[in-house]
Amino acid sequence: ICPRGWYNTRFVVGAPHHVHMKLKPCLSKAKERKRSQPAIAEAAIPPETTLSLDEFDRCKVEELMESVCFVPQVFVFDLDDTLWEGDIDRSGGTPFCVDGLHIASKHGSGVTLFPDVAEIFQWLESAGHRGAIASHTGAPVWAEAALRVTTTQQGTSFGTIAAIKEMHRAETVAQRSKAVHLQRIAARAGCAPCEMIFFDNMQHNISDGESIDVTSCYTPDGLTWMSLANGLIEFDRRALERAAGNAS
Repeated sequence: ICPRGWYNTRFVVGAPHHVHMKLKPCLSKAKERKRSQPAIAEAAIPPETTLSLDEFDRCKVEELMESVCFVPQVFVFDLDDTLWEGDIDRSGGTPFCVDGLHIASKHGSGVTLFPDVAEIFQWLESAGHRGAIASHTGAPVWAEAALRVTTTQQGTSFGTIAAIKEMHRAETVAQRSKAVHLQRIAARAGCAPCEMIFFDNMQHNISDGESIDVTSCYTPDGLTWMSLANGLIEFDRRALERAAGNAS
């Protein structure tokens, strides 16, 4: 188990001795995994934290965070049917107001946040994690407005937490891939694509993310604590393998 904070340390040939010393437990863990058979994401969850979908909550994710070595630099989210149920393009548009989980539109049906989303954004804010949005929406102004009216308990808007946004339809066939959005987000965030994690409800978008080495997590039922936890486990597994490869 690696103490919190070590995930920000990279193994680089020629790095100071204290950097290598910090990474030794993580590298040992990675090398042990390489010697054993490939592990699926679920196998990486400690037995005491293997829970059903309904039982996995913020507390258990925070416990999980204590056991991983690497954490994403940026958490990237799709919008429609990932953060909220419904299509922002068909919501009726601004002005929006929040009624519980529902982001109501004066002129239409609005959209509805999935149950775990508000608390996940609360966690992102409390932990100081960076968020981002990658969406093919044709109504970015409406999407921005919806993100602005949804807030954490501290009053911080989701749009502030997910400050980097790539919200646009593809202008050409070559730009239809979510890889275009994700590459732009990585460039704006100043990180490599492999240092990000991405959540989307469409399988072809997941394939787009994987094509540029972004850990991409399929969320057919919207963003949940369970999908977040599985994504973090898979991200850590891949990062450990890269660290072990660099050290060998």
